[in-house]
This record gives sequence, C-alpha cells and structure tokens, in this order.
Amino acid sequence: MPAIGDVLRRFRALGVPGAPASAGIPADRRAALADELAPVFAALAETERRVEALVADAGQEASSMAARTEEHTREILGRALTDASTARAEAASRRARSVEAQCRALRADAEAEAARITAAGAERSPALVDRIVRAVLAMETS
Repeated sequence: MPAIGDVLRRFRALGVPGAPASAGIPADRRAALADELAPVFAALAETERRVEALVADAGQEASSMAARTEEHTREILGRALTDASTARAEAASRRARSVEAQCRALRADAEAEAARITAAGAERSPALVDRIVRAVLAMETS
C-alpha cells in the first residue's frame, strides 16, 4: 500500500502557475523508476551471487592458509628449539673440553715448577747441611 504522501502527490498541480494545462493524474514516479531499474537489478542478481560465492571461497581459502601457516610456524619453532638445545649442549661440551685442557696445562706447569723447586732444594741441601753441622760443632766447642 502506498504511503499517504505518495497518494496526495498525485493530485498536485501539473504545471506552474500560468496557462491551464490538460487535466490528468501524474504518473507514480517511484513506481516508474522501480519498473525502469528492475531489469538492471535482475541482471546484477547473478553477479551478486557470484561475488558472494567468491567472497565465501576466499574466506575459506584464507582460513585454510592461516591454518597451514600456523602449523608451519609450529614446525619451525619446534625445530628451532631443538636446534638451540643441541647448540647449547655442543657449546657446553666445547667449553668443558677447553677448561679441561687449561687444567691439564696448569697441572703440568705446577708439576714442572715443583720438580724445579725440588731439584733446587736437593742441590742446595748438602751445602746447607754442611753449614748447619759446622755451626753446631762450633757451638759445642765454645
């Protein structure tokens, strides 16, 4: 049912003030426009359906790509964590070997120094013993 304004507009004057015009009821312009555009909108209906289908397909493809990307990201992260753990273990092993080598070198240096001191002591001992014996003997006679 048309709105009351549409019904009343049908009875307005057809022309501007001046010479009388032929009598009549003007055509319903809204209805005429709707009738005129109906074939255009009908032709666009199939295009709209195709667009909706394309949008739906694109949404599904985007969801699928997001899921694949998320899975791929998890795989990369898992490999990275494993690689990092392996790298830390290898670095710790290299450091331990380096520390062990340093300890062996220090021990060898210490043993060489101890041998040098022992040799120096053995070399000086007879002379020192001789001096001590003479000093003790000198004390006895005095």
